[in-house]
Amino acid sequence: MVKEVSPKANSFTWAAKVEVVVQEAGSGSEVLLNGSITGMGPVQKGHLRGQLGALRNKIDLAAQDAATDHAGNAGGGAREISDELERLAGLHRGGVLTDEEFAQAKAQLLERR
Repeated sequence: MVKEVSPKANSFTWAAKVEVVVQEAGSGSEVLLNGSITGMGPVQKGHLRGQLGALRNKIDLAAQDAATDHAGNAGGGAREISDELERLAGLHRGGVLTDEEFAQAKAQLLERR
């Protein structure tokens, strides 16, 4: 189990617990996120879902950065960038990413190009 606290981490209005489990899966690793929140209403559940989605996105982007660095292919292909932009747009449309998070992730993706 991995636990990390960061001053710039996702914030919660309600007390929440997020467990991040990293385990080996074949030739790579698998990251599992489990969360619980004190409030049981739809607002609290939606907030937790959104925060977990944002955390998942940050983990995915970091993993892609590491894989790109490891492979020595810093630019990536146009198709991968297009696919990632589509994935980010879907997360934004679904409410997982805020406007600010979407813009930041998009800028980071395009900077790697």
